[in-house]
Amino acid sequence: MLLLHACARGGPTHERRGISIWVDAVDTAQAQRQATQALTTAGWELVDIDSIMTTTADDYFRTCPSQQAFERARVHGIAWRFDDE
Repeated sequence: MLLLHACARGGPTHERRGISIWVDAVDTAQAQRQATQALTTAGWELVDIDSIMTTTADDYFRTCPSQQAFERARVHGIAWRFDDE
């Protein structure tokens, strides 16, 4: 599983928001493609990726939004949450 942190631009006001994206992939190029495609489908543009790192269930020690997103990505292949949520 890869965790990307970036900015996304879109939504009804074309705002720019920080976003964390969990992608069930091991190849960074594949993860970027999947994230770009999924966000585009949702009406957002992926911009300014500032980090891509491997993550595992061991990185999450309690139930929290990030752990829940990680679990959704394990089921659906991709999940994200905005930094301000």
